[in-house]
Amino acid sequence: MTEIHRNLQGEPLLKAPEIARILNISVQMVYKLMSTQQLPSIHIGRSRRVRPTDLRKYIETNLT
Repeated sequence: MTEIHRNLQGEPLLKAPEIARILNISVQMVYKLMSTQQLPSIHIGRSRRVRPTDLRKYIETNLT
């Protein structure tokens, strides 16, 4: 694994392919969720990352 970006709480920020595996959806769908702000993301350079807490909130709100 390449360098792990961490947020202030020390949790690794998630990349789109990791989120796709967790949600069992395509990477393109993850980017669509991020671009429509249904799944909050942050920019690091040209990359987008998602905080694990934001992913948990998304799952609790939309998939339960």
